[in-house]
Amino acid sequence: MKLDIQALVDSPEMTFDETTEVNLKGLKLGTQQTICTTKVYGKVSKHKPLYLVNGFVDTTLKLLCNRCGQEEDYPLHAELYGEFSTDEIYQNENEDVKQVIGSTIDLSDDILASIALDIPLGFYCKEDCLGICSECGANQNENPCDCVNSDIDIRLEQFRDILRFTSK
Repeated sequence: MKLDIQALVDSPEMTFDETTEVNLKGLKLGTQQTICTTKVYGKVSKHKPLYLVNGFVDTTLKLLCNRCGQEEDYPLHAELYGEFSTDEIYQNENEDVKQVIGSTIDLSDDILASIALDIPLGFYCKEDCLGICSECGANQNENPCDCVNSDIDIRLEQFRDILRFTSK
């Protein structure tokens, strides 16, 4: 997504509110989703020689549940921040500062980084997801099975009795 900052010639800041398509191929989400529609909004403020971008990114991703492997929608609301400059010397001194080309700021990399940083490491389709049976491979949320899991450590056998007692 590119922003034209020509309006900053006359004022110290400008706002933006746009919807754009974001390519997710580099994120390796494990799903078939490669593009998502994303709402990006915020403001650009001018602090010579810097242009600071502060805003938010709203989108919905399809993620795989870490327990059952089912694909679910995940609404994402992430912060967006970027520093841009027209001064090459300033860019060389600070590697986080990106270049303003003409009167255009390219936010594509910053949007993708905001999305990547806000994806949870452990995503569950629901809080009480039962996962997959280790014996037969059935999704316990959809088809609970009667398999007996015999892979219990003997040292922890007493805890099984406690769990049975508290669940009654």
